[in-house]
Order: sequence, then structure tokens, then C-alpha cells
Amino acid sequence: MRRPTGRTRPPAGPGGGPPPGAGCGSAVYYQLNMILFWTAYTGWYQAVARANGLTAADILPYAGATADSMRGFYTGAAPLIDAEEHGGEYERLAMCAASVEHVLHTAADSGVDTGILAAHAALYRRGVEAGFGADSSSRLIGILGGKSAA
Repeated sequence: MRRPTGRTRPPAGPGGGPPPGAGCGSAVYYQLNMILFWTAYTGWYQAVARANGLTAADILPYAGATADSMRGFYTGAAPLIDAEEHGGEYERLAMCAASVEHVLHTAADSGVDTGILAAHAALYRRGVEAGFGADSSSRLIGILGGKSAA
């Protein structure tokens, strides 16, 4: 089996900062990046599970475009999250929950294991049930952090 040739750790932090392990708190950044990495990579496995007769090569252009688009989501959301602005002007948690539910049921209908998607759907449902359906899905940060997200 051929091993991937990509690095598992960046040579420097974002913006050319210190590499992981080079200073106070850098281990935290590495761990947080691993959360992003493993969530995305497991999503890739879900997408290429072959239940729909597609190969990884078939899906690759779409997966790449989706990965590239994430920077825009992060860039747009970061200042709002830091300012604790969770208004639903750009997207609403209830809308996101409905989308995740749709993807969950479509995946189930195609025969793909839905464990990952079911966990996502349950999280979004919790946010809606907590009364945040009209707010941004960034309200989930409070729930994931063990807070009431008020």
C-alpha cells in the first residue's frame, strides 16, 4: 500500500508563524487543526464510500472545490464569532439543520453508513431545540463548548 506523500504537520503556522511545538500554546493549535483535518478527511471517506457507484477520481474535483470554499466560510465567520454575533442574516441554524437532515436521509437511501451524518444532525437538532433556529449555526459553538450558547 502506498502512503500519502503529503505532510501531516505544516512546516510553519498560518501566516508563517512558529511551527507546531515551537512555542507556548502551539500544541493547542496543532490539536485544533487535527479536529478540522480528521473531520474533513472522514467526510471524504463518507463521500467515496461507493454506494452511488462513483470512484474517488469522479468525486475529486467536487471535493477539491468544496475544500477550497471553506476558507471563505472561515474568513467570513471568524470576526462574527469573535464578536459573539450569531444573528441569522447570512444563514440560519434551522436551515442548516434541514440541510443536514436531507443529506442524512439521502445517504441512508443510497446505502451509506450514516453514523457520522447522524451525529451532525443530532448536534444541529440540539441547537434548534435550544431555541436558536433563527440564529446563525455558529450558535453551535456554545453547545460544543459545553455552554448553553445563550
